[in-house]
Amino acid sequence: MAKEKHTCSIHDENGIVVLETTCFIEGIPGITEWSGTVGPMDADLESGPTYRLRLADGRDGLIVVVRKLRNWGDMTGNRFEFLGRGALK
Repeated sequence: MAKEKHTCSIHDENGIVVLETTCFIEGIPGITEWSGTVGPMDADLESGPTYRLRLADGRDGLIVVVRKLRNWGDMTGNRFEFLGRGALK
């Protein structure tokens, strides 16, 4: 399945962590497992805690960061790989 590009925000239990960034989602959100990447951003997300990923179209779902991705060339900002938890709705 192809990756879908979205504009999103990231939240934790205290509120907004990242106001706006880009994410790429693959899988079948809401039906089966889904995953993707998020960034670039200035925030440094932690592996383990659950974050809420909120898409610009109003859908949201829980994610867990798997790992921080390396930058290449002149790329700046932090990027992360994540796994979705439950439905993205």
